[in-house]
Order: sequence, then structure tokens, then C-alpha cells
Amino acid sequence: MPGEHPIEGRLSVQFGGATILTLSCRTVFTASMVCLATILALYVLGHFGEANEEIRLVADTYERRFGSHYPIALSAQQLYARIQYGLGHFEAAVGLMNDVVERRTNSLGADHPFTAASRKVLAELKENRRTAP
Repeated sequence: MPGEHPIEGRLSVQFGGATILTLSCRTVFTASMVCLATILALYVLGHFGEANEEIRLVADTYERRFGSHYPIALSAQQLYARIQYGLGHFEAAVGLMNDVVERRTNSLGADHPFTAASRKVLAELKENRRTAP
């Protein structure tokens, strides 16, 4: 498709043109900006190195701009943990997720759905620490 970004093309082939990832990617590149949707797309496609190049900057920016307990900052850090896991940095991934769970618990409460989802990711990382993502 003319004007299509390469990542959008790969997502279209793998998931179809009307999926949320593909549409998010299209919106992101139309606006000429990098955001979590793009990094998530790279992660889903297994391009951990490319995703890692962007996520730390994005996570730091969200945290600096909105604070360490802001939901999108925590989502960025959670994605960073998953990318670290994908790169084989198991202990770093678990450490990052421990921090996310602690901050979500402190800001949202232990029973909040976001906190529960983060605890689940942490448990999965711990359980699969020595296997591929």
C-alpha cells in the first residue's frame, strides 16, 4: 500500500488490516510520532531490539511529565519489562514489574483491575524466567 509504514505492513500481514494494533500503528505514523502503540507493535512482532530503543525514552518521558504513578507511565514501564524479558534480561524484567505492581498497588489499590493485570504479568515473568517469551 503506498505510503504505508513498514511496521504497519508487517502488522497487516500478521494480524489483518482492521486490527487495533494495525489501526493504531497507522494513526501513529500518520501523525509522525512514536508512542506506545508503535512500540507495542514492535514487541508483538518480536522486534525486541527496535522496541527497546524507543521504550526507555517514552517511559522516562511519561514518568517525568505525568509522575511515576500515572497509569500511562506505568503501562510504559510494564511494556519495558516485557521487552527486557524478550531480550533475555529476566532479572531486570522481574525487577521492573515488581516496581510496577508496587506503584499500582499504592496508587490504585490491590483490587484494581490494572493492579491485578500487572500482578499476573509479574507472575508469568517469574514462572517463565528461563524460557523464551
